[in-house]
Amino acid sequence: MTPSETLLKAIFNRLKVRLDNNVASSVSEASGFIKVAPSRIKKEWDLFKEEIIEEAGRINEIEDEAKNLKKEPFQKDSYHTLQDKINKIRDEIGTLSDQIEEIN
Repeated sequence: MTPSETLLKAIFNRLKVRLDNNVASSVSEASGFIKVAPSRIKKEWDLFKEEIIEEAGRINEIEDEAKNLKKEPFQKDSYHTLQDKINKIRDEIGTLSDQIEEIN
């Protein structure tokens, strides 16, 4: 064999070994995944069902709150409390505006 032929044969031999190792490794990984997949799929499915149930509960709570607001509009006390808060914020804004004007 010529040196070129020897080199090509060596290259092909090493490529074959590497490919065989990669294929064996891939088959091994796939085999492991196939063994674990059913339990993992079941686990994910159960988790998904739990999330759906929780989301349905949240939606029901939101709907119930909306219904309660329709049945019982804001009472006078809560209106006055909110209005008092608004008035307090307006007073604070006025005070801050006066302080800014004094600085300028």
